[in-house]
Amino acid sequence: YAIGDCPYELDETWTKATGRFQLVISDRLQDDALEPNNEVAQARHLEPGEYELRMRDSADYFAVSLNGYARFRAWAEPLQPSLGLEIRILDVGGTVIAVSAPESSGRVSIARALPPGEFVVSVERVEGYGEYVLGLDDSANAGDVDGDGVVGAHDVISVLQEFGSHCEDP
Repeated sequence: YAIGDCPYELDETWTKATGRFQLVISDRLQDDALEPNNEVAQARHLEPGEYELRMRDSADYFAVSLNGYARFRAWAEPLQPSLGLEIRILDVGGTVIAVSAPESSGRVSIARALPPGEFVVSVERVEGYGEYVLGLDDSANAGDVDGDGVVGAHDVISVLQEFGSHCEDP
């Protein structure tokens, strides 16, 4: 039997020798190769790309390195309709920089102009358990932080605004 969306399975077996039921709880959702990664300190380093992973805990954490200014994107697509996710970009101390926006398909995504450095991406379970695809992309032109394909004034203003300047975008 499955217990709702719980990643465990029950197997009831009548044991004639004792005249009782034996209840066995087994794990039906195995760890992925990147476990354990359930807290910022356990974040596993990932390169840009797509990864098929399993959500069994409350969150998975992944470390990413940016060599230059970039428009960093991350997305997660649940492979089970009952799995609800949220993505966060954190600094290495665990402070939240940005939170994802849900899409109608159940996919969540986030895009943010980031300076060079180390960051952590957390994929958090909102509901359910199961498999998901995580995508990471920092391949945009490092100077094109607004993603329009051109390095220009808008990009410089975006970077300045990230560092607290109150300049206006023309």
